Amino acid sequence: MIVRRTWAERRLPEALASPFAAPVTAELGDVLMSNWCAVGGMHHDARPAKRERFPDGQRIRTSDIHSVSRDGRFWVIQTASQSGYVVVPLHADGGQRSAVDFLKMLCNGVYSTPGRLH
Repeated sequence: MIVRRTWAERRLPEALASPFAAPVTAELGDVLMSNWCAVGGMHHDARPAKRERFPDGQRIRTSDIHSVSRDGRFWVIQTASQSGYVVVPLHADGGQRSAVDFLKMLCNGVYSTPGRLH
């Protein structure tokens, strides 16, 4: 019986073996970007053991995105909480559109939620 792996399952080992310019908190799969954050399944949480780690595949919502950049063959998201997430890959249904829309907002000078509202 042949078991087909998803695109994310094929890309994850490549991401894990790749050197990145900035520290990586985790890899995020099936990513959608909305409301200045990213939502996706977290893999290989690199946080210190003294903090609670997320199990592989756990869907998370990141803190506000500060930047999105290309590092080699992957997109890397940097967040307000100083986390770095490698996108492996965007969600098949709307992920690319959400990323394009987010990057347009970022380029047009729309800024994320302030840390504290008065």
